[in-house]
Amino acid sequence: MILRFLVVGGLGFAIDLGCTALLVWSGVSPFYARPPAMVVATLVTWIANRSFTFQVKEKTSLAEGLRYAATALAAAAANYAIYSLLVWKDCPPLLAVAIASVLQAGASYVGYRKFAFRIDTPK
Repeated sequence: MILRFLVVGGLGFAIDLGCTALLVWSGVSPFYARPPAMVVATLVTWIANRSFTFQVKEKTSLAEGLRYAATALAAAAANYAIYSLLVWKDCPPLLAVAIASVLQAGASYVGYRKFAFRIDTPK
């Protein structure tokens, strides 16, 4: 399951990095470029994590969607805080995306597994 999470995370990272790069290279501030990139990556990884990583069989529910959104929002907030601090300290934006993503990946895995999809958790 962790290997599948890393594959999906790699896909999300590529989308996040690509969208951020495109926006920054288009002249958008690195601080404004990152949120839309994170939203796109989060939507893709929700679908991929649900079907591929955690192989959820139940029909998608509003409760699950809200749990995933809450987990993703917490992860995104931590990720963006790390990213912003690094960019503010003159780290190149794309390197900051990579560092922030690696630092919050473990917490995301636990949150998605135990809270969002409730794998190995009594329902």
